[in-house]
Amino acid sequence: AIDRLMRRRGRAFPVMRLEFRDVDPVTRLKILVRRLIEANAAEPNYVRIVMHEAMANTPRLDYLMERYIADGFEAFNSAVRDAIAAGMIRALPVHDITSIATSVSVLTFSIGEVTRRVYDTDLTTDEHVQSLSDSIITTLFSGLQIK
Repeated sequence: AIDRLMRRRGRAFPVMRLEFRDVDPVTRLKILVRRLIEANAAEPNYVRIVMHEAMANTPRLDYLMERYIADGFEAFNSAVRDAIAAGMIRALPVHDITSIATSVSVLTFSIGEVTRRVYDTDLTTDEHVQSLSDSIITTLFSGLQIK
């Protein structure tokens, strides 16, 4: 079941796309954030499964890390390292930047029912996904980018 879900998710969050080839590292990071949000909106159960396995530190987490999660994190880490090396973002620890970008892109969907009840909104609509992506990118990169 998880492999089937991950194949669907892979279509929403492909980490090695040609669209990354000719863009600067900050643009690549922004694309990754958008794709991660889109993938989480399309498959919110993935987020819940990973969070459950991570909190329990199960062998299933090892499987998920090896087969699916590590490559996505490396895509973020690589873009962060490249952006720091290019002097485009602050030289903060790579794992901190990746953790912030991925966590904010994931947590909203893991507590989606709370958000729906507080704000009376469906997190999975195209309009909300776009708005959330824009807000995260604005907030994150206004603090990271060197002016």
